[in-house]
Amino acid sequence: MDKSTPLLVSYNGSFRGVLRAVDDFGMTTYDLIAPPRRLSASESVTPLVEASVDFRRVEPVPTPASLLKSGPQDESWLGLTQRSLARLYGTFLIAEDPQRRLEARKAATLSHQASLVQHVLQGGNLRRLLIADEVGLGKTLEAGFIIKRLTDDNPSLRVLYLAPARLVSNVAYEFREKLDLDARIWVAGPSKDARIASDRIIIASIHKAVFGKNAEEIVESGPWDVLVVDECHHLSDWGEGSGKPNQSYRLVNQLAQSLSPDGRLILMSGTPHQGSETRFKNLLRLVSDNNRLETAAGRVIFRTKDRVRDWRGRPLFPRRDVRPPTVVQLGAAYEAWYNRIGDLYDGSVNESAKGRASGWAKGQALQWAASSVQAGLGFLTRLAIRRLAWTPQNEALTAALAVLRPYRGGSAVEPIPELYERLRRQIGAHLQHESALGDDEDAEEDEWVPDPDALTELLCQGISLLQSPAANAKWEALSSIIDASEGERIVFFAQPVETVGVVADFLERRYGQRPSIIIGNRS
Repeated sequence: MDKSTPLLVSYNGSFRGVLRAVDDFGMTTYDLIAPPRRLSASESVTPLVEASVDFRRVEPVPTPASLLKSGPQDESWLGLTQRSLARLYGTFLIAEDPQRRLEARKAATLSHQASLVQHVLQGGNLRRLLIADEVGLGKTLEAGFIIKRLTDDNPSLRVLYLAPARLVSNVAYEFREKLDLDARIWVAGPSKDARIASDRIIIASIHKAVFGKNAEEIVESGPWDVLVVDECHHLSDWGEGSGKPNQSYRLVNQLAQSLSPDGRLILMSGTPHQGSETRFKNLLRLVSDNNRLETAAGRVIFRTKDRVRDWRGRPLFPRRDVRPPTVVQLGAAYEAWYNRIGDLYDGSVNESAKGRASGWAKGQALQWAASSVQAGLGFLTRLAIRRLAWTPQNEALTAALAVLRPYRGGSAVEPIPELYERLRRQIGAHLQHESALGDDEDAEEDEWVPDPDALTELLCQGISLLQSPAANAKWEALSSIIDASEGERIVFFAQPVETVGVVADFLERRYGQRPSIIIGNRS
């Protein structure tokens, strides 16, 4: 090419480089080359090289070198160098952006999310993994970004995202509104819009998936290319690899085994361990090769808020000010009641798989009793209905139901028979639909029943404690913290929902204003 031939031209609305100029019987034509497609924001597909383009159809444009020389005439070499580097950095960001930070998205990608997506997609050993980022770091969007990248490259991929029923609509909203993913939901009730056998991206309730013949339908609708399990800590297996896996664990394991050859399994949980080494190992088995735990090495991704940074390397979250705990003594009577609740289960604990299940049930009972007297008494009341089939004809049960009102959404004057029937129906529905999650209150072995006399005594002790300072001692301490907060906004986390209601009622009486309540079944 001679000096009059341009190096860079505009052709059909995009920039092209001139490979060569040809004099074809007096007519000058150019062979043009397109830039890498990652340099262009256009979705149109153009040939990499186009030959014999009439020179009159192109428009010469300035080259980067000529632009650099177009600065101030008296610009120093230092200024020219800085401007050159700035342009080179800009070109590099566009041409080499593996984390795709420059793409316009409705959801702002954070640095720790972009790095995770790139790490997973580039890691040949990460087709099965556990994302255990701390709560609040955006695991749902991390999974969504991975799915988005995979489906962009292969639009025919089929994705199944299993989540607890209460999370399905939120996940679908995030996918649809923030990631432009055509996600359909598969839940119980009329809000379902998914066709399980044919839709590409389905957000499914794991509660529904394990109920009845739904599990078989889910498996037969595969094979799936990507399987995501949200809040995977609910997948439990009592035995050391061969004990009593619950329905959700069996379903996920079956789906994982039937993934397509290039399929991916993504487990997600902010609390994957939960103090149980056996249950954690069972999660690792799902992401391991051929049930060999050592192959799960490197497949667990865990970051905390203290360690993540923004794009400029600054802490993304403010440093947490962790105060010493406020210790509250509830008295000798409460301690004796708490210990006797544990004793109720000790007779059935042994080294068998059933013994481990009973030990877990004991932990559940003590967790409720430790949360509040009301929660502990409510647990014992439902235990009497569930395991001993007590009715309002039992005096201890009737007395407990009377002092628990208002209970679980009922009124303060709800008749005892109506409250009993409501609880009985709730217990039946809970066992039918949610026991598969593995952390329900019915984790005792099937034939275990509590000692009736011991349970009667515990109910009577709990009723007495409700009339003692032990019932409100923790909330009095909470009030002291609120009074010292000088008008700051306060979020108080409590579990189970019985305790949430008790605290709300106490604070309303104390401050004359009902606190806002957020529980799992509310938006």
